[in-house]
Amino acid sequence: MPAPPPQAPFCFRTPLGIKTLRKILRPLLDFDPHDFLLDWTATILDGEHLLGITATGDGKSCMTYFPLLVMQYYAMQKEKPAGWAWPDNPMVLVICPTKCIEEEQEADMIRFSIQALALNQDRLHAARLNNVNLWEQASAQDMLFLGPELLSTAGFAALVKDGDTWSRIVLACIDEAHLVLEWSRNGFRPRFLQIGQLLARLCPKARFCALSATVLPGLHERRLCEALGLFYDDVAVIRRTNMRANVQFEHRLLKSSLSGYAFPELDWTVAEGQSSLIFVDSMHVGWRIAGYLCSLLPDTSSEDLRRRVRIYNSLNDPEHNESTRELLRTWPGTIAVATNALCVGFNSSLIDNVVIINPTSLTDVVQKGGRVNRVAGGGDRVGRAVIYFTSSAYKAAATIASGGSAPPNGLAMSPELARAVVAPCFHQAINDEFSNPRRPSPCSCTTCGGHPVSGDPRPCACSGCKPE
Repeated sequence: MPAPPPQAPFCFRTPLGIKTLRKILRPLLDFDPHDFLLDWTATILDGEHLLGITATGDGKSCMTYFPLLVMQYYAMQKEKPAGWAWPDNPMVLVICPTKCIEEEQEADMIRFSIQALALNQDRLHAARLNNVNLWEQASAQDMLFLGPELLSTAGFAALVKDGDTWSRIVLACIDEAHLVLEWSRNGFRPRFLQIGQLLARLCPKARFCALSATVLPGLHERRLCEALGLFYDDVAVIRRTNMRANVQFEHRLLKSSLSGYAFPELDWTVAEGQSSLIFVDSMHVGWRIAGYLCSLLPDTSSEDLRRRVRIYNSLNDPEHNESTRELLRTWPGTIAVATNALCVGFNSSLIDNVVIINPTSLTDVVQKGGRVNRVAGGGDRVGRAVIYFTSSAYKAAATIASGGSAPPNGLAMSPELARAVVAPCFHQAINDEFSNPRRPSPCSCTTCGGHPVSGDPRPCACSGCKPE
């Protein structure tokens, strides 16, 4: 008797597949997943690599664990969908740009009963002092969060050479994937390029999921895929709008010298008593701005002073930075003057304003502006992202936007940002540069009630549409 023909694999990216995923995931979560997250999960479960682009605060980090939860569900049911043979104890690797993201996401996994471990040099060193080998513990986890620098270590090499662990790894997620190019290209984090060798070290069934809000279309997408060790045509690129309906961008002139000690343009951040993040490009500027803002505060106790104005950078004591993040989440009116160490992966619903001083790229503006007003479901409030440029930066923008070159000693501004600065509408310029879909996809989940975070603010009150 001839053997029956092989059954076609169950396709998750169908109406029935999406319905099945919602039925599986909803009881395991404390929120109703957005429709697009189910679609992205289906894409990965159907065996494709994914480059997912959507707005900051839109929930894309859920992709690090949604596919895992589905695979674990089928393992517990002692059955798998037709055509799929996932391991019974799958593992996910998540490559994170900062220790802050690693450790906060590790803590989040407790909510979903996922065994997770964040590995970084600080933790590995502390464990060694106590004669503990965290790499040995890593093989027993469901999820590993680690920075790109650890991919070239002997500990990671031993992990992926272990046959049992190697066969368990089904997914490698790259959080804030745009940084693979940005931080490796400028020499800040050259080890990000190690990610390009990761896929070749994993089991053939493993898939990549790269997530970002700010990957520019066309050539930048292709370069990112190449940097990840992927063929562009083998990747499902799904682009949603990266505009936030609850964020208003505007740009202003900074008359004060960045080498000075007085910044009256920022007086409003103290006077309004709201929580604000002020992004600077150097710790020296950050110290001077923080000192000036402290001088504006009324006479108060040293404890209140420490709560109101904070400095955040990678050289601070980790406990100080953690305390700053906690104040930004829980203490209204806190002002943090920060470097790039806080520009990605930080969430707080209390931040009313983000100030960005002399940015150099449009991706930088969208990422840092995305730290404001991180309210679940979007909310009715509109946060402000205020960008300050010096007069020389405005001149450089006009020159670059018209096809010229920036002055030799001027601000190194990207063409995309230059065009946005001189555009009649800053928001429309963002939509154009990122090829944002004009109509955000509707959502049927109860979390956002049909009003996802992504979308254009209405009415637009950017610097072009509503000048000061």
